[in-house]
Amino acid sequence: MKFPLTKVKACIFDLDGTLLDSMGLWQDIDVAYLARFDIPFDASISEDIKSMTFNESADYFIERFQLPKSKAEIMDDWNDMAEEAYRYHIPTKPGVHEFLAYLEQHQIKMCVATSCTKEHALLALDRLGLLKYFEFMLTCQEVGKNKEYPDIFLACVEQLEIPIAQTMVFEDLLVALTVAQNEGFQTCAVEDILTKHQNAEVQQVADYFIQDFNEFER
Repeated sequence: MKFPLTKVKACIFDLDGTLLDSMGLWQDIDVAYLARFDIPFDASISEDIKSMTFNESADYFIERFQLPKSKAEIMDDWNDMAEEAYRYHIPTKPGVHEFLAYLEQHQIKMCVATSCTKEHALLALDRLGLLKYFEFMLTCQEVGKNKEYPDIFLACVEQLEIPIAQTMVFEDLLVALTVAQNEGFQTCAVEDILTKHQNAEVQQVADYFIQDFNEFER
């Protein structure tokens, strides 16, 4: 598949499930964390929180499961459980390095828009040698809205100083792709194991659909 270089001047990348093969980690953390309180994991949890910020996910766990912990304590626990994986283990999706280098070679501006905490994102991007490709990174926590709203994408394009119509959003979440598409962004859906069940819907929404970044010719 040819990347539309003549139509795209900037790219906004999601992190977990798009650049990084990390979504399974967060489900594993949810399973292990609930087990501490003898609460069985239900698949609906991942579906409910997939577009939430870190703060919103903690609120959800407190409300749904009546956990005897504060939001700050829950987030600290999750941070401790995730830090080692982001610092040492989480890999990129196939073809990420080559594709980002290709965009850089063709002077396409790039940034990251993520629901991940900035600390975890920086640990992984630095270890994997990806930071050099991005002008900046914005998190949903910084913007104050999750990806059910367009705020993070609009904030990114403002900093990139490229028109929305010439900017492509790379995402694995249907809700985020729909929001970006409705705002006039070009969109590329990236398949992920946790969102694979929505592939048919995703392909109807997004301009492009890839299983990995090797599908773009270079």
